[in-house]
Amino acid sequence: YYCKLLLQFLYSLIRQMFKVLKFKNTLKEFELFNRTYFNQIYLKSNFNPIFQFKNKNNYFDFCNRKFSSKVNPNEINLIELQSAVPHSMMQESATHQPKFRWEEEPKTVLLIKRSNSIEATESLKAIANWLKINYPNILPIIEPSCKDEFPDLYYFKTEQNHELSRVIDFVITIGGDGTILHLSSLLTGRVPPIVPFSMGNLSFLLPFAIAEFPTILQKVLAGNFSFTYRGRLHCTIENSSINNQSYHVLNEVSVHRIGAQTQLLSVDCWVNGEFLTRCRGDGLIVSSATGSTAYNMSCGGSMVHPSLHSILLTPINPRSLSFRPVLFPCNAEIKIGISEDSRLSGLASFDGQRSLYIKHGDLVSIRESPYSMPTVTKSNTTHDWLQDLKELLNWSAGVKRRID
Repeated sequence: YYCKLLLQFLYSLIRQMFKVLKFKNTLKEFELFNRTYFNQIYLKSNFNPIFQFKNKNNYFDFCNRKFSSKVNPNEINLIELQSAVPHSMMQESATHQPKFRWEEEPKTVLLIKRSNSIEATESLKAIANWLKINYPNILPIIEPSCKDEFPDLYYFKTEQNHELSRVIDFVITIGGDGTILHLSSLLTGRVPPIVPFSMGNLSFLLPFAIAEFPTILQKVLAGNFSFTYRGRLHCTIENSSINNQSYHVLNEVSVHRIGAQTQLLSVDCWVNGEFLTRCRGDGLIVSSATGSTAYNMSCGGSMVHPSLHSILLTPINPRSLSFRPVLFPCNAEIKIGISEDSRLSGLASFDGQRSLYIKHGDLVSIRESPYSMPTVTKSNTTHDWLQDLKELLNWSAGVKRRID
């Protein structure tokens, strides 16, 4: 690997020297020799690089890149990578728990960590080194924002986020629930299996402690592991001033008052094209089953099992006591807009990751996303969820003390 980098650097240096001296003919001969040299290596040894390029010409172009202060040699072009390896999913007859199985050995893994966390950085380094030693054929890829912290790892181009769903085989997250929500905002298409590791904070989405990553990753890479399908919501902003923008959210989308405004916000709500109600208060929350234990629960909404694909509508501090949380089937389409008589504009927040101002005439359309998030479970979905309720919410704590 380091020899290849040295050859690339020397080639780039000589190439720049020829350009400065304007030896055009010599430069062409040198480039031809370089391409022929790599072609002989490729054909004689049948070398298949770790990057799994679609064809050898793309590999030659990758090897012949220029080294400069503007182009990092660890920046990888996702378009040149092959698609994710095939897999199969089945369901256990006894527990109805979905199971995942690799058809081929996985080739790429996306590593996502909590930002501005020394502990998360050190944990990611440990996982990357462990993968390099035990699974050298797997290519770890990080976010562009982490490239300075991990100079030895490859990162993807920011403008190629849409390619992640096609090329990534599985994802490892290190952090809290916010890290999972950030990952959801990156993946707008198919979502690969997610292995979430907790850094010790309160969390309903992270069943694994970071200290047990070798055991968990060995189980995942061996295949035949259990997972939970976590449904997401697809949100579209319909207005006249901005082209329709869409977001995929894992927890919820909320339309609420802006900042320290003290007046009531008036919001209209439609379900499947039929007007439902006008809510006066601080706003409305539309959440998924996974998001039912987040902002929705704080506002008095019900907690829903994550396997139950549904859409929850919960008011935020409504003026009317008759407005109660409502549970809709997953095929419902909910639209929310600022009422004509509202004195305020609103703010639409998507998983707390992105926000957008909503004015009169704008509509936020919410429906179930076709791309769920499969997260690896410890044992099975129901057991993990019940354990979270008992441990994170301290359910039955008094009963346990009396029994002890």
